[in-house]
Parts: sequence; C-alpha cells; structure tokens
Amino acid sequence: MWLPQGAFVYSRINELKTKVMNQEIKELGIVELFEKVLNISIEESIAMGWEEENKLVMGWAKEHNYYVYSEPRESFFRWEGIKLAKEGGYSGVIFENLS
Repeated sequence: MWLPQGAFVYSRINELKTKVMNQEIKELGIVELFEKVLNISIEESIAMGWEEENKLVMGWAKEHNYYVYSEPRESFFRWEGIKLAKEGGYSGVIFENLS
C-alpha cells in the first residue's frame, strides 16, 4: 500500500497524542497530600512558612511526576488542571485553590 511521505510518522504522532489525552490522571487535593500522604496535619501545614510548604509540595510532586495546579477561586478550573497535567505527560495533579 502506498502512503504519502511522512504519513506513518503523522499517524504515530496522532496515536501517541490520543494515548496521552486518554491517560488517567490521578487527582490529589493539597489538604489530602499533607494529611494522608505526608502525614502532616492541616494545623502543622498552616504553621509552616510558605517556603517550607512549597519545598515539600514541589519535591513530592517532582518525585511522583505530579503537576501542581494552584489558582485563586475565580480562575480555578479542575478540568484545566487535568488538561495541563495530561499535556505535560504527568501521572497526576495536585489541586490547590488559593482562596
């Protein structure tokens, strides 16, 4: 069967994009991350300085291939966090509503 030059490559790229877009993204809230994963109470996390908290979250996210989606309430959209995580090839997303 004859195919135009580059057709196979284009087909494989679309196949990979489809696989990435259909991958299941794990979701984790910031409170759930602290309390259930890191075993740090919400009170302890509130008492932490921003730098210490950020270091913990970003370190865990990097180690576990999670995207951190952190936005104020008016621009916080769960679907957007999932979309960005999928597009970035992440395994999951950590949600933080800054409101």
